[in-house]
Amino acid sequence: GFLPGQIVFAVARCFNSIGGSREWSDLPGPGSGQQEDLITWDCCTLPAKPDPFLTPVIEEDALFSKNFTSWGSFKVPWRGRTNGLPFTTFDFELTDESGSTVQAWTDMSTREETAVVRRIGMITRNFKDLEPGYTYQIRARISNAEGAAAWSSTSSKFTMPPDLPHAPAALVTELTSLRWIELKWFPPYSCGAPITGYDIIFTKEDGLPTNEWDHVDSEVLASSTMEHGSDGRRTL
Repeated sequence: GFLPGQIVFAVARCFNSIGGSREWSDLPGPGSGQQEDLITWDCCTLPAKPDPFLTPVIEEDALFSKNFTSWGSFKVPWRGRTNGLPFTTFDFELTDESGSTVQAWTDMSTREETAVVRRIGMITRNFKDLEPGYTYQIRARISNAEGAAAWSSTSSKFTMPPDLPHAPAALVTELTSLRWIELKWFPPYSCGAPITGYDIIFTKEDGLPTNEWDHVDSEVLASSTMEHGSDGRRTL
């Protein structure tokens, strides 16, 4: 009925035909445990893999996007037992909406961190280099010297905050006349927010600074731009 890695405090007394000894034996103490063990008492059950993490928690105010990249932090609760050994590693797997792995990494742990996690029941970790506007999920796994626990349940889906859109690819033309040019371009990645419009500037003078270029009238641009083709090309 004991648990893995559990200290057992036991004492003994001896009997003969006269009766029992007047004293109980001393309590067991440190002795045969290994240096890396959390439990170092003589009278202890064998260690086992740790109990698994609970489901990771991602809070919206801990997610950020800027300069076409996203980052943030998450928490992983733990309410189990170490089962006799300190944690050695934490594994994390971050997936996209299709379930494909986007990032996977391992953090080393220490005896000191094990004590902190046992006390507060939580770890906090960061991630980075994600895409603004993309949706992800994450799961975690905990290990000790006996091996890895089961993976946690996968977190709820979370979407990184939007950011400014990328710049379109270079404009191209496939149709011209003596007095006009048809322009085409592919819409860029929107970074999580719908594209609401475009701004086009042009010049007929080579070497003129861009701040002196002419703007295409916004109303003309909006009314004359067409979307066509399965690739989303725009034509003006």
